[in-house]
Amino acid sequence: LGEGSKGGEGIPEGWRSQLSSATGAFEFTDVAPGGYAVYLGVRTPMDIVLVDSIVIARAANLAHDVRASAGELSGRVLNQADRAPLHSAVVVIERERASAECEFVAKIFSDAAGVWRAPYLADGVYRVRAYPGRGLAWACRESLEIRNGGAIGELEFLVAAGSELELVVRDGQGAALAGVDVRLFDE
Repeated sequence: LGEGSKGGEGIPEGWRSQLSSATGAFEFTDVAPGGYAVYLGVRTPMDIVLVDSIVIARAANLAHDVRASAGELSGRVLNQADRAPLHSAVVVIERERASAECEFVAKIFSDAAGVWRAPYLADGVYRVRAYPGRGLAWACRESLEIRNGGAIGELEFLVAAGSELELVVRDGQGAALAGVDVRLFDE
């Protein structure tokens, strides 16, 4: 549940986390009014899958059933050079929209065997990107459709050496600008 709380044990600041009971129940208290995204954890505290969103009105309690869909994407991230598994590669899953924009849905880390798994996905069309780091370029698969709560066969990402990009930020007169936050977005 994303909100303005202090993080704890692997949960980033702005998030609250709680394990559900044997009956699937959980409760968050002292929640401020506003809109919230509901994520379910998968394997580690940082493996998350978006399953719902809710709005809490001022001075109102809310009871809400969260329904985890049955769809799933899974696969492996391997080094193309020697087919070695890549541990801790970040796999980002986005739902493709008709407007050509994508909505963030999940972030999963690969295990020691390079394996990752994203359960609880709703029917829809997805884009999956694997970011291995360690001098390797990211890889992407698009237009992956989940229907009727199904699973798509294992996706194998073979990643190769990436290029290096060195940028220098300068003002209008050509002087270097120090302390500027430079961000590079892959589109």
